[in-house]
Amino acid sequence: MNSFYTLQSLLAKWPDDPIPEEPFKEAIHERLRLALIGLREKRTGPGDLAGLIRHVLARQAALEGSGQVSPYFAVPRGAGWPDKATWSAFGIEILFESPDRFKIRALPWQPAWLDSPKTDPTVGALAELPRRRNAVLPMDPAVAELLAPSQKGLGTYTSPGQRQAIRAAFLMPPGATLLVNLPTGAGKSLVFQSLALAARQRGQMTVVIVPTVALAKHQAQRFAELVGESEVEWAYHGGLSQEARQLLRRRIRSGEQPIIFTSPEAAVGTLRAALFDAARTNRLAYLVVDEAHLIAEWGADFRPEFQLLSGLRNGLKSESSGQLRTVLATATLTEDTWSTLDLLFGDLDIISAVHLRPEPSHWIHRAEDEYDRTEKLAEAIRRVPRPFILYTTRRQDALMWEVRLRAMGMLRVACVRGGDLSTDWGTRILEGWAQREIDAVVATSAFGLGVDQSDVRAILHACVPETVDRYYQEVGRAGRDGKASIALMVYIQSDLQIAQQLADERLIGVDKGLARWKAMWQSAERVPERDGVFLVRLDARAPHVTGDSEENQAWNRRTLVLMARLKLLSLDAVVPPLLDPEENESEAAFEQRWRDTLNRFYETSAVKLLESGHHLDEVWSERRSAMIPAGDPLAGMRGILSGQRALSSIFNRIYTVHGLGIFPEGASGDCPVTRRDHRVSHNYVVPQAAPPRRVIDVFDRAQWMGAPPNGLVIIPYELPIPGDKQSLSVWRRKTIDLLGVLVARGFLEVATGRMLSEQKEIRDLWRKSPLRFLIHRDIADEDSPSGEPFVRRVSVIEPQEDRQHNLSYLFSLDRPSHILVLPASFPEPGGRGRRLIDLHEHIPLDLFLRRLD
Repeated sequence: MNSFYTLQSLLAKWPDDPIPEEPFKEAIHERLRLALIGLREKRTGPGDLAGLIRHVLARQAALEGSGQVSPYFAVPRGAGWPDKATWSAFGIEILFESPDRFKIRALPWQPAWLDSPKTDPTVGALAELPRRRNAVLPMDPAVAELLAPSQKGLGTYTSPGQRQAIRAAFLMPPGATLLVNLPTGAGKSLVFQSLALAARQRGQMTVVIVPTVALAKHQAQRFAELVGESEVEWAYHGGLSQEARQLLRRRIRSGEQPIIFTSPEAAVGTLRAALFDAARTNRLAYLVVDEAHLIAEWGADFRPEFQLLSGLRNGLKSESSGQLRTVLATATLTEDTWSTLDLLFGDLDIISAVHLRPEPSHWIHRAEDEYDRTEKLAEAIRRVPRPFILYTTRRQDALMWEVRLRAMGMLRVACVRGGDLSTDWGTRILEGWAQREIDAVVATSAFGLGVDQSDVRAILHACVPETVDRYYQEVGRAGRDGKASIALMVYIQSDLQIAQQLADERLIGVDKGLARWKAMWQSAERVPERDGVFLVRLDARAPHVTGDSEENQAWNRRTLVLMARLKLLSLDAVVPPLLDPEENESEAAFEQRWRDTLNRFYETSAVKLLESGHHLDEVWSERRSAMIPAGDPLAGMRGILSGQRALSSIFNRIYTVHGLGIFPEGASGDCPVTRRDHRVSHNYVVPQAAPPRRVIDVFDRAQWMGAPPNGLVIIPYELPIPGDKQSLSVWRRKTIDLLGVLVARGFLEVATGRMLSEQKEIRDLWRKSPLRFLIHRDIADEDSPSGEPFVRRVSVIEPQEDRQHNLSYLFSLDRPSHILVLPASFPEPGGRGRRLIDLHEHIPLDLFLRRLD
């Protein structure tokens, strides 16, 4: 039976019928099922039931269309259930009542205070209309083979961008840094997961930096599913016991830990020594930073440890003799983010395939005052689809809105403020959120970052974000499943003042910044055997600072990061000191001395000077002025609030990176301007990704005996006898042998037809590659000639192939070497009766094989 009608029957007979034990497939039906279980355990309030039931009924009405009788529920009256006033407040009409039941239906929501008063702004999100299109592509066998048997069904890439990113990551030269810029839902995680799985087979490890403990646990759980090993601890965080953390550090040093998910604070802190040991013994293959745009975050609440990761990378790379590869992953890349990452991490390569989010329908309203805002948002909260997130800027506002929601009878709510996600409490909230035990979260900006909660349908703002980037990221935390969502901002004039203050905090003044640096420089100590590298103390106090505190150290870190942006110095990292027990020293005393030494060490930072005038006022003033953005820092948000420009044009400008040629694909979208002008559109082109500029070339010239190493080489073969299976088998064997030799000697791309692609030996060719990786393509695929990495390729046109091949495409491919294997009788294009090999130099297949032997 359809789960809607199962719920209809269950409510009509409540409490006599048992609640189904099997989860419902429909996300909102499953939420209501869980809420009914919670009602019996007094964890669900009448407001929770009213909101969920309204969503279920309104969604059913949206799916059935206006021509049908409105769907209804017969619901109980009594303790724990909404009364008449509550049903009415949540936009639900009582059609009939009896002593123990209400018959109810959901009314359309058409708020007169929004820009289209005759439109229900929630309809698209309720009906879960598809908005995002994926371009599913076959997965390279080398990647598919890495997945656990239970995950083999994945079998495909979700987008051209994901395919290109994974190929680029596997083809990175030693020491390189790759920036992966893919939209939410395009599969960034599989990029570093597949790298880690491949490194594991080589006995090496990958460290993945994520923003929160909860996300570290989530990523660790996902990796456990990929490898089918749930009993191993894959995340390093403060919630573990001291013994568990010590065990992980030992496993990292010994090479037993193939991947570790952790926070930037742990990576530059207690985990640093173990990472340096792993790098020194060539056990550390990859450093990955997820949500890498946080490295460019600024202001009072930013985490300087994120930007100190570039110094950690420099130190680990040095210890690994330049072998360490770095991957930075983000879904939101701006000019400022790019310039910061490029400055801190050096010459980056980039894979970018972004489009503007097509899922949200944007609604914006200016309220008269705080009371007016509260009333209108309360109206919306009772009607928007579940689950939803309500964002505020100030911590106290988040707490106040949680109180209001609970006053509405909503118990399935949580409040998350800055820093909460790094606590056990924050972890429990995210676990409840993921398990659909929480329907509403009131939060400051950090909540939702990197959390793959696919069924979020609504984002509300009771504030004005200080940047377009923050607004776009927060709105993008709904509709991650590619289905429609609603974004509603209700603001008041004073919100702009708060946003302006936050924007101003992004700037550190020259006077105080220089004073902090001079205090740190007085404590500088040269690092032995590291030319130009110094250790400075983070607890140094400038004259205007009274007392020492964590806040003082945080601002000193910010100062160092600013100086790196000003190119006065670069951030570095050194291995923590090593201690040995002294004679007759107890184990407890040694442990305490070791901890004290480490604590003092972590209050220092390694820097390398780039400018002799690093301590001069005029140098600071000159470079600082060049970094202050011209114009109004709130200009973008003012543009969003003004209603004069389509939001898509504002987002496009923010996420265009001219120097890299990144121009996000996107349609006009659904916003106040496009609704007014009747040009709402969600159509867009699934973006392709440009290839990386640098890839490994493992071509073995010493073993190359067949043909010139550069350019196009044509290798013809005689067609097998029609209908003769043995003749066809001989040809197949020769061709597979040829491909095996070429792959072993450094050809990294193979394109074949349907017959060969079905052969297990072809799918296993990647095992013969020096990189244990191979790009596997269908020869009929025609990306742009520059759409693939610059690697050596072999293409095979099979006998009896019934597809027409575009020879001009095959001839135009830009590759350092390209071998084209085709029938000797293959005709010249144009139908003049001549063979292709009559016009081009070639080497017959048998002769070519003999030369290779």
